Amino acid sequence: MNNTIERRKLEFNDLSDAVNDARMLLSKGYVSLGKWNLSQVCNHINEWVRFPMDGYPNAPLGLRPIFWLLKSTIMPGKLKKYLADKSFPAGKPTLSQTVFGPNHSSDEDALRKLTATIERYRNHRGELHASPLFGKMDRATHLRLQLVHAAHHLSFLISKNS
Repeated sequence: MNNTIERRKLEFNDLSDAVNDARMLLSKGYVSLGKWNLSQVCNHINEWVRFPMDGYPNAPLGLRPIFWLLKSTIMPGKLKKYLADKSFPAGKPTLSQTVFGPNHSSDEDALRKLTATIERYRNHRGELHASPLFGKMDRATHLRLQLVHAAHHLSFLISKNS
């Protein structure tokens, strides 16, 4: 008999689905199959929802040519794959500015912050900043990427009542 807990298979149709999933985890309790707790996941997703509105952090000078090369060659194909598969590969590096310590904030505060940022994103009518790796995206593509990203991270958190 296999007692191994597996990641959840999540697919969100709207960012409010991600918020509702996080609320469910908060209310029922959860077990993390990855390295992050709910606060860390919510804070991380929050930053990536915020960046297109407020601007992405500048890549270190030495990495800018590499980012440009990736954006110009393989990343358009990766974006199509991520959106088609509705998943991201696990264990890929991310910007250090989007990785928070386990005690950075409470789960409740991180969820509250994410909820507010998603509401701001929903009401944002200005231009969206180009992604350093994927380049300029229309609003619909950007939203689809956000949904896949949120589902990826929340899938590592399993409700204790599952």
